[in-house]
Amino acid sequence: MGSNGPNSIDRARQPHSFPLELPLFRFTKHDWLTLRDAFEGIHIFGGLGSGKTSGSGQTIAHSFLRSGFGGLVLTAKPGETETWKRYAAETGREIILIGPDHDRRFNFIDYELRRPGRGTGIASNLVSLFEEV
Repeated sequence: MGSNGPNSIDRARQPHSFPLELPLFRFTKHDWLTLRDAFEGIHIFGGLGSGKTSGSGQTIAHSFLRSGFGGLVLTAKPGETETWKRYAAETGREIILIGPDHDRRFNFIDYELRRPGRGTGIASNLVSLFEEV
């Protein structure tokens, strides 16, 4: 794990304080990944079993969690839920699990039928929704 940046503070204690130049972690002695860099996109390349998740992925996840960011993690990878539970515990954060086996769920069909606005519940919109899913 990289250390906090030269001017960083505990972001979990200061919500809504996310300057674009916020240093997230150090690549080298002089090079940091900043929030601006993260907004511009991060891609991790590597073969199967090369450590994408356990190396750079973990470093990035920890830096986001330590900085107080919220987010949505979608996963189908076996064991990934447990990995994120561990990340949250290691950084003093909490997670909310959403799914058929959890207290919270999201029914996208019900949402589409009940949402306000034009086109709500129209059959062609539901068909289009199913084509996308």
